[in-house]
Amino acid sequence: MKPNDFKILVVDDEVDLADIMKDFLCLEGFDVLIANDGAQALDIVNKTKVHAIISDIRMPKMDGVELLKSVKKIHPDIHFILVSGYSDYSEDQVLKLGAEQLFAKPVEFERVNQAVKKVLKV
Repeated sequence: MKPNDFKILVVDDEVDLADIMKDFLCLEGFDVLIANDGAQALDIVNKTKVHAIISDIRMPKMDGVELLKSVKKIHPDIHFILVSGYSDYSEDQVLKLGAEQLFAKPVEFERVNQAVKKVLKV
């Protein structure tokens, strides 16, 4: 399968960072949606087929770990990558909850791209 066969949801309350991540992944060929908090992301996931989520951990309304738990209950097949500048969770904790990777901010977009390609087997 090719990148354009997959829909990625980028979730971050830092609008500029979400836009940059979207632009980068679109250049790689992915179909990318953006949500600016976990609640908005959950709404999108419930209405649209999403293959992977790249989410910040610290956000208003619903943080990335709450989003991860909610998504995995209803869509266990969605791949999940977390990003955080500061987290109350260790990498081991988020991996046990179902995330496939945790990246620290400032994030290296190419590393995230490679992680997405790996989990989606592109």
